[in-house]
Amino acid sequence: MLPTPLSPRINLDPNVDDTIISVNITNECIAAYKELLYRRGADKPAFVIYKISDDERSIVVEESSPEKNYEAFLQKLTSAHDSDGKPAPRYAIYDVEYDLLDDGRRATIVFISWMPDVTSTRIRMLYASTKEQLRKALDVKVSIHADDVHDIEWKTVLREASAKTVQHNVALIIGAYIEKGTHYNPFGHIRECGIRCTNITRNGGR
Repeated sequence: MLPTPLSPRINLDPNVDDTIISVNITNECIAAYKELLYRRGADKPAFVIYKISDDERSIVVEESSPEKNYEAFLQKLTSAHDSDGKPAPRYAIYDVEYDLLDDGRRATIVFISWMPDVTSTRIRMLYASTKEQLRKALDVKVSIHADDVHDIEWKTVLREASAKTVQHNVALIIGAYIEKGTHYNPFGHIRECGIRCTNITRNGGR
């Protein structure tokens, strides 16, 4: 059964062959994201890896897994190869879980665009032209682009995932300062928030 396109194919450059950069986002891509977002229990996906199909017309799900070990996910993502055995780009979403101590446990979905250095110019352009289309269709706010494995080490992904929560907390503190007036000093609370957020620990000892 052929995948059903979510949206019509678009061509971003009339001077480039239509088969190069016009790509469908299939419904299975959205369904896999919703499984990660809403499913509960041991079989809840921890990550989804996407790729552009061999005919270069659709983005499809390559793997969805409940494996929570980040290093296992990273190995699968960065070891992807094309039909010729060469390292291949991929998209992925990963459910990053972390602790903010007294503020409790948090989870943030991170979108990752993996682009090995050896990727050809044509394939690089193909993936680059569809990256934001997929990210926006999934409505994932935190995004990381990587062409080296060091760009997506756990500490980097964790920092990017937690930054949004930290910014939100600081905004609340500043709002309280404005509401209470000049006699209220927010900087101790901001400093406390920063200390809490730097003590984030990996889920399950990762």
